[in-house]
Amino acid sequence: MAHLGGATIWVFSTLRLQQLVPTEIRGRVFSWDLIGYLVMHCFSIWFFGMLIDEHGLAPDVALSAAGWCLILSGAISIRELYVKEPDV
Repeated sequence: MAHLGGATIWVFSTLRLQQLVPTEIRGRVFSWDLIGYLVMHCFSIWFFGMLIDEHGLAPDVALSAAGWCLILSGAISIRELYVKEPDV
């Protein structure tokens, strides 16, 4: 459940990067993409592990909190992509 759809999103973003990035710098862009993924993955494991081990958070509550963080970030991304702000 933790990685439901993550691989699909990564494949589609990789394909989009291949379409947009010039060949000369494509390797550098993909390396930064991988670094960003690994850093965030390690951070989330550390953060929720700390909440469970040091602050006594129940694992099911931590899992729910991680899910809500994902839903919130997705909602913000969708809003930024698709909701047009009125021109002032």
